[in-house]
Order: sequence, then C-alpha cells, then structure tokens
Amino acid sequence: MSVSKPCSTPFASSSSSDDQSPALRMLSYTEAQLVTLQYATITRPDIVFAVNSACQHMQAPSEENWAVVKRILRYLQGIVSFGLHFKRSFSLQLQAFSDADWAGDLTDRISTSGMAIFIGLSLISWMKHIEIAFHFVRELVAAKCLEVRFLSTTEKIDDILTKGLSITRFHHLRLKLSISEPP
Repeated sequence: MSVSKPCSTPFASSSSSDDQSPALRMLSYTEAQLVTLQYATITRPDIVFAVNSACQHMQAPSEENWAVVKRILRYLQGIVSFGLHFKRSFSLQLQAFSDADWAGDLTDRISTSGMAIFIGLSLISWMKHIEIAFHFVRELVAAKCLEVRFLSTTEKIDDILTKGLSITRFHHLRLKLSISEPP
C-alpha cells in the first residue's frame, strides 16, 4: 500500500453495501488492517463512517470489502500530514451536531447516527449511536439547560460521520472539523 495511488475520500459515495463479490481469502490480514483502522478513528473522525462500514462485513469479508479497506488506507496515505487541530478561541460555547441516516444501509436497513461536539471552534468529541444519550439530552432540554435547534442538511457538520459524501462535500466538512495540514 505504500506505493498505491492516494484517493480524496475514504469511502466512495456511490458504494453499495449489497455485496455480491467473491469471498476474500485473506481474512486475517483484512481483520488486522481493520483493527488498526478502528484504532485510528480515535484521532481521525474523517474515517469513522468508512471504517464502521468496512467492519460490518467482517464475518465474511469479500474482495469488495478488501477494496473498501484499501481505499481507506489510500485516503490516509494521501493526507498523512493532516491532523486534528485545536483553534484558539475565547468562546467556551458548547455546540453539538447530530445526524442520523435512518435505514440507510440498503442490505439490512440499519440506521447510522453520529454526533460531533465542539467547544468554541475546536472539535472535542465525536461518536456514533447517540440513541444511548437520548434520554439524558431530553432531560437537559426539559430543564432548559440545553437548546436544540433544527439545521438544514447543508449546515450539518456531522454528515461526515454517517454517510458517504461527494469529494467536495467531504473536503468541506473535513475542514469544518479542523482536520487539515499543519499551519
């Protein structure tokens, strides 16, 4: 992979999870790569969706699944100097963005959800499966400690956590998450 051609997004927006490709023989290598990529999601929110999608097929990975893993590795190769940057801000405003792609997986109609949390201009947390936090959030809204506002899809920073995006949209949201080359 060190001499592979870099790509501009970790997941193809036109990819389908309706996988009919032949079974993959290199199971242990594929698993090892995915474990490494899962670890990388701790500091790389831009690959969370792609890695999660790839991990959903580990019980019987195919050639197409291996191609998805290689695409993620090629994407990371192309942005090796990028990192998550914390921006100086005098605001301590806490902002959370959440998104759900309800039944978006065409194979099993599984829903994907994600959340991005900022203090000032800096991303401090990102996660999936926000359903666990639903009751906690509802209590905060009822106590008037939290305000929930509607945002149009063009303003949703956390789309990057829940779906495959076009190159332009992916790069725009990656920048909004403060993932870029060093200043």
